[in-house]
Amino acid sequence: MIAERSGRDRASGGGGDGAGAQHAGHPDLEPIQYTFEPARVELAHWAHQMQVARAEMAHQPINDPDDPLLGTFDLLSHADVDAASPGARGAAIEPIRIARPVDHARDVVWDRTVEADTSIGKFEILSTDFAPPPREIVRGEPVSLETWRSWFHEGPRLPDETEEQACTRIGRLRVHPSVVREAIFRGGLENAVRPHAWRFLFGIFPWSSSVAERNQIRADRQARYMALKRAWKSQLQNLHDSASLGEHIVKDDLADNIMRIEKDVVRTDRGHPFFASSTVRQITQTDLQRPQSPTQAPLAGSSAARGAPAARTSLPNSGGASLPASPRSSTASTAPFGSQFRLTGHLEQLRDILVTYSTSPENDGLGFVQGMADLAAPILVVMKGNEADTYWCFVWMMERLKDNFRKDGSGMRRNLETMETMMRVLDPGLHVHLKVIDALNLFCCFRWFLVLFKREFEFDDVLRIWELWASDRYTTDLQHFIAMAILDEHRDAIVRHLLTFDEVLKYINDLSMNMRLDRILVRAEQLYLRFEGIARSRGCISDRDVEPFEKTLVERLDSLEL
Repeated sequence: MIAERSGRDRASGGGGDGAGAQHAGHPDLEPIQYTFEPARVELAHWAHQMQVARAEMAHQPINDPDDPLLGTFDLLSHADVDAASPGARGAAIEPIRIARPVDHARDVVWDRTVEADTSIGKFEILSTDFAPPPREIVRGEPVSLETWRSWFHEGPRLPDETEEQACTRIGRLRVHPSVVREAIFRGGLENAVRPHAWRFLFGIFPWSSSVAERNQIRADRQARYMALKRAWKSQLQNLHDSASLGEHIVKDDLADNIMRIEKDVVRTDRGHPFFASSTVRQITQTDLQRPQSPTQAPLAGSSAARGAPAARTSLPNSGGASLPASPRSSTASTAPFGSQFRLTGHLEQLRDILVTYSTSPENDGLGFVQGMADLAAPILVVMKGNEADTYWCFVWMMERLKDNFRKDGSGMRRNLETMETMMRVLDPGLHVHLKVIDALNLFCCFRWFLVLFKREFEFDDVLRIWELWASDRYTTDLQHFIAMAILDEHRDAIVRHLLTFDEVLKYINDLSMNMRLDRILVRAEQLYLRFEGIARSRGCISDRDVEPFEKTLVERLDSLEL
């Protein structure tokens, strides 16, 4: 089944590389260049909303080809596709509208393309193979504290101990980690469980660790974080001391990083209640000339602070073990040398985490890049202001996403190329349309990958996406299938109404905060299972592959030899 492209540009056939390509077989026809038209974008949004409403009323799948609202294309029957095969190429085919019932027992898997030379030009005919229908996907309930505790060995409850406090003393995991990952992937986590579960999901604790081992790991990591933080604060203090003595200060990368970090921090998630009590005040020339108040605490690592014993505290799950404190910012915060803002509360913590990361060996020379604050802020919220735990979860996350922030753009280019190849496998029709209108660069997906859908969904939904992504249930590249699911959800509106790259970009940007996550997650899982089915049918996955996510998506796409 194919859809004929509306307008003369859609009759340009498979030889054209853009909206203005010469019509194959008809050199006398002038190429057509469409210009951006906001009305088409609005029409596409309206059409999708009507499509969703009708599908929900009729309990039928979205993208139903028999929806009369979307019947603006001429469709070729399977007999027509057969007639247009290479053996019958050249036969004149008149486009006809096919009225047929939807067969929900089959799911189309697009495989190969053939070219048909019809009376009105050449077309790429998308031939079809049929596979078993997609597995019915059932989303689950969020994992509760009670369920979380039931997966671990634990001793007797202490008097007056709450469920959350009991979670800090659980022993070793007594079920296979795949059981936990599956439950998290199905329904996510309740808010009370997140701080405990994310320390496992985001690489702080091994799944096989005991409570004593976790206490030691946490103590070691907090000490390591504090040492990294003291190092850059000491460097800043030396710059401050030199400036106080009237010495000339050359351009300093650390000070520049702090300025860029603070500009990003002061506008990150400011509407979230967690950051509501934090204050921001721009530093003025008067502040720079005013001597430091003796009541203000000196910077860590400064000469005034050297030799002073470090404050220590006990973690709630440490069994009394003493750990270096992860200091909370006071309202009388001292701004580091080079700062433009005086930050307090959780905003100061967020800045310190990002500065520490930008100067750490884990940073791999990236420095600070815009978008990192969007990734660190939700983790700080989940960890309830614990700087060290937030830092190490952020480090784990950045190990996966680090390439997206490369200055040469190699990581993002690889993401977009992977999406283009996935689309060619899973939805050649959409692939051809985006190619014709010169939108196959998929720049509309750029922000999705950079900040992992942070700006596309509500805050709580973003947390669900991240924990599903970290669960590695099917693949370590779940973000690509979520992105493909969003495009699939809106593919009819895109194909039927949008004729330029700018229109596609505007349409996709308008989706921000206007998508229902549950439906996207169901479709993402179906797309993964379809992709896995294609890979298995071509021998790229054997029945011995118990854990498909051990291979990356790029490796699997390469093995398909497209």
